[in-house]
This record gives sequence, structure tokens and C-alpha cells, in this order.
Amino acid sequence: MKRNPLDLFSLFAFVLLISACIPAQPAVPAADTQLTLQALQNTQIALALQQTAIAGNPPTASPKELPEEPSPTPIVVVATQPEPPTAEPTVTETEVLLPTETPTPIPTQTPDAAELTRQFEARILSANVLVYDEPDAQGRLVPRLSKALDGMRFSGGNVVNTNNYLGNFDRLLRNGGWDLVVMAVENRDRTELGSLGVLDGIMNHVNSGGALIVETWNLDEDQSALGQFMLDICGAHVEKDWHHATGNYLDYYIPALMSGSPVFSTPNTVAMPLQPSIFWPGDAGDLIRIDPNGHNHILAGLLSNDPNNYGLLTSCQDGRVILQTFSTHDYSLYDTVRLWQNMIHYTLSNKFARR
Repeated sequence: MKRNPLDLFSLFAFVLLISACIPAQPAVPAADTQLTLQALQNTQIALALQQTAIAGNPPTASPKELPEEPSPTPIVVVATQPEPPTAEPTVTETEVLLPTETPTPIPTQTPDAAELTRQFEARILSANVLVYDEPDAQGRLVPRLSKALDGMRFSGGNVVNTNNYLGNFDRLLRNGGWDLVVMAVENRDRTELGSLGVLDGIMNHVNSGGALIVETWNLDEDQSALGQFMLDICGAHVEKDWHHATGNYLDYYIPALMSGSPVFSTPNTVAMPLQPSIFWPGDAGDLIRIDPNGHNHILAGLLSNDPNNYGLLTSCQDGRVILQTFSTHDYSLYDTVRLWQNMIHYTLSNKFARR
């Protein structure tokens, strides 16, 4: 049977109306969608628990109200004195150098030989020197030590020539502080050194390291403690008394027995042998014998096969002491003045060289 088109349209509209009235069924989520929903539910539960905890202990300020804390400053520990390696010696804190530092060496200047010699000579010429000179009780002889001292050109030190004023010499000797003491006792009226009364002062001076020069002529008859002290410090004894027994001047020449000694060359050249110009008759002096010990030497005397015998100019105590056992005025003025200067320089040199 042929249907009317209007009837078909009416049936289609009815079906649509019925479909709109029936509630739609929810779609079944896929497996991934179910996991997402489950995670969301867990998050909601965690947030709920967190809100519950916060409700029990409410914060004093919201996060927006809290000031921003500065970043903490790192603490740096600096070791003031690191433990040095076992192979290196331990050093003090002031000696520790930064790794980048290189110590700068301090330049040192060593005086050359000429400068050292100049300094040593200056020290000699600034020495403190005390002199007693007794050439002749009658005043017939011109003192030669005063000429020798003037020619030395001392400066800076204290140089005192008491001449033959024994009281002044004794007082100054006891005061001490002298580098060199000189006693020239040529007077024939005084036969013993001990009669000077200066034993203690001389002993103290020598024992404290002072230099000493003694001129005397009569040790063979000198029984004094001072005369014996001079022989003792030279390790010597009188071998023979020396007399002007002949008129032959050649018998009284004094040659150098140690010609290389500076006592004949510094600061002056002394022509040896000494040529006599005899003033004193009779006793000319004493010939000395020394014990060979390396500290004492005969510098000048009569010729002998034994270098330790017949001495007239003897170096003692490693050159710090000189014992002269002949009379200065029996020899030329020029030679003896220069020899005195050399003896002064020699004994002072050996004294200062020991310091």
C-alpha cells in the first residue's frame, strides 16, 4: 500500500521526540582515564589531610607575609698553620709563605781584603796605650819612645806617656782599660823591675789579654817577682849576661833571627842587623833562652846554632808580649825609633787578632 509522505515525516518526528525523553547512559571510561581519576582522588585526599593538619596548627603569617630570607653566607675555614709535609722541616707561623710568594734574597756585601786591612789598621791606631819611659836618672838621654808615639799618628784612643813619673803610671795602670802597656826601664840606677811596685797592675793587664812591651837590661840579677813574671810568661830563663867586654863594635851587632817577622817590616822597614852606638859601659843586657812551645819566638839576638837561644828581642804569648833585653840608647836613634813603632804595631795586631 502506498504510504502518504506526510505520514512518514510524522513518524520520524515522533521517534526523535521519544529519543530526547530517554536519559543518556554515561560512557565507560578507558583504563587510562580510570587511573587519572584515581590519582586525582588521591591528591584530593592528601590535600584534605594537609588542610586538617594546618587547621590544628595555624601559621602565624601567610607565606606572602613572611620576609624573604637572605641566602646563607658560606663559612670559610682558613688554616693559620697547615701541617707541613713530613719531608720538610717544621717552620714557625711567621715563616709560612703563600704559595705564590717567592722570598727575595737580601744582598750581602762582604768587605774586600783592602777594606778589612784598613779597618784593622784603624783599630790599631785608635788603641789605648800607656807608657812609662825611664832612660836615665840624670836626664842625659833624650827619650825615644815619645818620638815613636808621635810618629804613629794615633787618633781616637787614649795614649798617655807618663815619661818617668812612676806615680802617674801606677795609678793609671791600676785603672785598667789599656790595650797596650809599655815599660822602658833603661836606667842603670834601677836594677830590678820589682822596685817599680807595679807587679799587680802588670799581671792583671796581661792576664786580662792586654799587650805588653818591656825593655830591661838586668834580669840576670833581678830577683823580683815582676822580673820572674816576665821570664815565666815568655817560657824563658837567662842563658848568659851580656857585657861590653871588647872595643870591637862588630861583637854588638844584633841580627834578625826571624827575618820574616813583621816586627822588622811593618809599618817600617828596619835595616838589620842593628848597628851599635854604645852609650852604656859594662852591662849590655841579657841573652835569653826560651822553651820551644810554639807560642814564644826569638826575633833577634846573637847568632847561634840553636834558634831558641841567645835572644835579645823575644816574642811571647803569640806575639802579644815583647821582652827586649838590650838598651835602646846603645843603638842608633833612627833605627830604634822605627823599631819601637814596629813593636807597638806588632803587639797590638796580635792582641786584636785574638778577638
